[in-house]
Amino acid sequence: MTANSCTSNSKPRPALFRSWVTRFFAVIIPVSVTFFVLTELFIRYEVEPKDHFEQSIRVFYGSDKENVILGDSIPARGFTGRPEFVNLAFSGENARRMNIKARAYFQERKPGMVVVSANYNLFNRKAESTRGYEHIYQHYSPKALRVMEPRHRERVLRYWEAILKNGELRPRGRVLPDGTLLSTNAEEYLIYARQGPDELVTRATWMLGRGVPGPDFDTSVHAELYEDLMRFLKEKGADVCVVTFPVAPNFRPEMMKRPVFARVHEYFARVAARHGFKYRNYWDAIDTPSDLMDEVHLTPSGARKLTDMIVRDCFGLEPVTSPTAARSDSR
Repeated sequence: MTANSCTSNSKPRPALFRSWVTRFFAVIIPVSVTFFVLTELFIRYEVEPKDHFEQSIRVFYGSDKENVILGDSIPARGFTGRPEFVNLAFSGENARRMNIKARAYFQERKPGMVVVSANYNLFNRKAESTRGYEHIYQHYSPKALRVMEPRHRERVLRYWEAILKNGELRPRGRVLPDGTLLSTNAEEYLIYARQGPDELVTRATWMLGRGVPGPDFDTSVHAELYEDLMRFLKEKGADVCVVTFPVAPNFRPEMMKRPVFARVHEYFARVAARHGFKYRNYWDAIDTPSDLMDEVHLTPSGARKLTDMIVRDCFGLEPVTSPTAARSDSR
């Protein structure tokens, strides 16, 4: 048998390559389409119903209130139960995000009473971190395919990893219709009150290690963005109260060892005065362990106490008994 006869029955290399490419796409396309469809359904019916960020967006767009709270998770958990207010604060907010949210919310409405958070941790976050915020708050139009939303696209693999690892998605929080952020696990509200003296000292040291404002915080981009927010609210005619929220008793001595924390309080007082706004410092206003979730966050009972103080001292309002706030302790 000649060499020519041996090769005459085999496929030419181009034909063999096309055959493998066809087989590859015959497998990969159905698998990819199936994964895409399953992911879309997964996001719609499993992720978003448990996503407290998605819940906060719905509060933002569903609210018609002129009185708002702006800030991060500290005021999100620390102000509750006032029917004339909507709490627009959310975890991880920095001055830039607060700015974006305030300008979008008050673009076509006149602000009324506005509480703006004034806590040291606003200076510890990346100022440029706004990914997805302009899209969501300035010109939001939910995509027909939820998997195409930027925030979902970048987390798809993490969603699947969580469901495969834990068998379920465990929500990190729940947002009430008034915007208040709650824990989904009631045990989280009991952790602080169960700590012994030595444990509280350890926790305070650990908290301090998570971030201390730099010595030039008052000339940083964070400060510039905070001032910009103040200017905007003044131009819009808002009745603003700049509020420093409480920290736990075990954390205060550690903070007092660092002069920068006193400077932060003085900075917020100066900014408020410069724009003709009120400033209230509740740094040491809450001492009862059951009112504290951790060193910087309040439980629902602590939030109700602080809310009464804020609305009285800032706006001259009387305390009210809120069914929403009352329910938040029992869930």
